[in-house]
Amino acid sequence: MGATVKWIRTDGSFFQPDRSPVCPLFDSEVPVLIHTGEQEIEPNQLQALNRFLEIPSSERAGLKAKLFADYLEVFDAVGEGPEIISPEQVWKFVQWTTVLIPLQGLSGSRFVFVKGDPAWELEHGVELLFRDEKLIRLDRQSGAFLSTCFWDWY
Repeated sequence: MGATVKWIRTDGSFFQPDRSPVCPLFDSEVPVLIHTGEQEIEPNQLQALNRFLEIPSSERAGLKAKLFADYLEVFDAVGEGPEIISPEQVWKFVQWTTVLIPLQGLSGSRFVFVKGDPAWELEHGVELLFRDEKLIRLDRQSGAFLSTCFWDWY
């Protein structure tokens, strides 16, 4: 995101930009929140966001495959939901709702969480965790960025 972006504090712990950036990976604008723990935005948080927004659209194929596997797992367990027959179709069944940039910690790695609402899992949604622009976890929305499971290993 360019230097002309104005960051607005939404409450004590979060900032959002005055406009949503376009994300090539998702081929759309994405809402962004930066979690600051009631501090100011840190440069490494902006770096994590900027590097995430640089992930090329060519990486979407791998993400589609993982989302399709998640769809199959949920469909097999629940037995209902939309009929999606291939990874190429899965993308149109997900609405990406938030790109969340947590405090980055001392490890030097860049962390980004993405929350989405897939049509096959409306109750729990889906959460993606990227470390250094690589997807390392796809799971139900659990709020992991605020939980000790994330903070113990980041």
